[in-house]
Amino acid sequence: MSKLLNFSLLIIVGLMLVFISPVLAQDNSPDVSEDVESDESVEASDLEVSEPTLLPDSPFYFLKNWGRGIRIFFTFNNVKKANLSLKFSAEKLLELGALPVTFSDSNGYIYDEEGFNREKLEFVKVLKNVRRGRIKEYTDEYKSAVYFPIDPNSSYNPLWNHKAQCAFPSATQNEINGKDAQNLIKNGVYVVSEGANMPTTIEGVKLFLENKILYGPGKAANAGGVAVSGLEMTQNSMRLPWIREEVDNRLRMIMKAIHGRCVEMADRFGTPGNYVNGANIGGFLKVADAMIDQGIV
Repeated sequence: MSKLLNFSLLIIVGLMLVFISPVLAQDNSPDVSEDVESDESVEASDLEVSEPTLLPDSPFYFLKNWGRGIRIFFTFNNVKKANLSLKFSAEKLLELGALPVTFSDSNGYIYDEEGFNREKLEFVKVLKNVRRGRIKEYTDEYKSAVYFPIDPNSSYNPLWNHKAQCAFPSATQNEINGKDAQNLIKNGVYVVSEGANMPTTIEGVKLFLENKILYGPGKAANAGGVAVSGLEMTQNSMRLPWIREEVDNRLRMIMKAIHGRCVEMADRFGTPGNYVNGANIGGFLKVADAMIDQGIV
């Protein structure tokens, strides 16, 4: 799985309940995964980042650290929640050395061939969060970008029809239909990690599994938000505030354990590499074992 750091990233971070908002990125970072041991002794400094972050020894960590779940969990406005997701996703990409090249809102999306650096990301954050402007205005500031309006009559989402290696649907349910899944596969995507609740239709899931896509279902890959809520309750119970790095590191370990459980269950029940089966079986057995331990069954 070492090539997971040598990818172009397609991240869909949508305005909730409207239209999906992608961030497409290309990787500019060196391949460090071969030097990382699969234990908890790995520090942020080992990966040359400023804080605990996604570690490549897990093929996903479900690549799901961007959630920054505490702020998102307590944000109830759908548009603001989507803006937070967009910002956190892009920040994590830049932190990992990736180069985001697309952003969108409910009217359309922009493609910047030169990519988004931190300066451009700050412009987008001010544009959307402060000025409440439309993403199209980005092209007035940066001439390297092209704007594409949404076609509401299209039977598929053209944003999924970009060359990439990894896709992250992170807005709402049913974002990826069968045609979208076909386009992702056609464009070379081999990792799909869900950051929303059931964003892929049944038809899309079947296509991913049939084509051996490394597909992380939302019940596993999107567990970070609920996990951080648990960490928040732990802090309250202990009367101890944790700094951001402490929460981030604990979330990393939780997501790594979830990934390991999915792999273990998929292998144990004869479907190696099938994260859907691994997540379903792992979740069922955890509940069933708890019920048996408590004498319920």
